[in-house]
Amino acid sequence: MKILRTLILGMMNRMLANYATASPIKKWMISMFMHHFPGQITCEEFGDLMSDYLDDTMTSQVARKFEFHLQACPMCRDHLTGYRLAVKLARAALRDPPADIPAE
Repeated sequence: MKILRTLILGMMNRMLANYATASPIKKWMISMFMHHFPGQITCEEFGDLMSDYLDDTMTSQVARKFEFHLQACPMCRDHLTGYRLAVKLARAALRDPPADIPAE
């Protein structure tokens, strides 16, 4: 099973490597593969699950699907990196508000 997973991840990474410059037909084919692969979550579902992943509140089955998508999709990896930074900055802003902001 591990060999199959490695082969699939390698194939997906090769397909997605040049996604930004791919032709519309190739983008459509990649999208169909990514979104209709058995057991795979879509990029939209990935976005909906990011906070649960960072809070460690998802089931192990959903976490496995999420992490598989995370390994396979460079766009979602970048999106999660940006989301983590936004959460970190928001938490820091709440922890240390500037002194000149009224409490109310």
